[in-house]
Amino acid sequence: MVRLQFCRSFLELHLKISTPVFSAFLMSSKRNFTIELGKRLRLVRSSKKISIEDLANQSDMTYSQVSRIELGKINTTVYTLYKLSKSLNVHPIEILPVLTNN
Repeated sequence: MVRLQFCRSFLELHLKISTPVFSAFLMSSKRNFTIELGKRLRLVRSSKKISIEDLANQSDMTYSQVSRIELGKINTTVYTLYKLSKSLNVHPIEILPVLTNN
């Protein structure tokens, strides 16, 4: 519950996302979220012309782990997202999927 409250507060405060949008986001499936996160990670990585292997090495991760995140096969932690974004030299929010009200 504390995590949920933190996420809600973070999204509302920093991203100016209203509670109804946040609720819609929570109702979206976890699977869709992990797939979209993976797509965003791959997009950012590709745009910087960094290979999965290089990103994994820079993030102190395995090739397999980065690949599985990009394919949406595993849900990752916030810390892992932080390590990946730091290696890509972007803010973690740039990797998170765009929230919609649909």
